[in-house]
Amino acid sequence: MLLVDQLTRHGHSVYSIVIAAAKRARKINDWRIQRAKILGEETFGPKPTVQALEEIANGTVKVVREDAGRQQQAISA
Repeated sequence: MLLVDQLTRHGHSVYSIVIAAAKRARKINDWRIQRAKILGEETFGPKPTVQALEEIANGTVKVVREDAGRQQQAISA
């Protein structure tokens, strides 16, 4: 179970973390769908949103600003 303090300890707002997690979860889900099509197997593991939040919490994925002028958020792995 992840706590908000674990996610915001790097100084990012909850909103920016939610946006980054949603983008990362979408990439994870797309990757799993492509893998299932190619290998013909079902995907196992945590839900994509949970996996994305865990990656942000442990530092595997970092939340960075893409364009400071427009305040958009992006993710980088």
